[in-house]
Order: sequence, then C-alpha cells, then structure tokens
Amino acid sequence: MKSEQEILALENERLRAKINPHFLFNTLSYLYSKVNPVQPEVADGISVWADIMRSSIRTPDADGR
Repeated sequence: MKSEQEILALENERLRAKINPHFLFNTLSYLYSKVNPVQPEVADGISVWADIMRSSIRTPDADGR
C-alpha cells in the first residue's frame, strides 16, 4: 500500500504532465499567430508540428477520455 505522501507525489506528477502540454500548445499558438502574417509557410509548419505533438501525447484519462 502506498503512503499518503507517495500518492500526493504521484498526483502532483500527473498534474504537471497535464500542465506542460497546455503550456506547449499555448506557446505554439502564440508563435503561429506572430509568424503567420510574415511567413505563412513557417506558420503552417508550426501548425502541423502542434497537431503531431497533440496526437503523440494524447493519452486516455482514467475514465477513457
């Protein structure tokens, strides 16, 4: 049986894993919006990369979503 401290550490780790992708996609969205007017081809690459990253890190939650 895991101690309460171990359980809290695991929960903290799980929450950090959710926050990091959120930060990543906000940053990519910002970069896209700044680059798109100047270099649309680069902006398209950022968009494709964000889609690839989103699908590669998407994991189902405990309830299957």
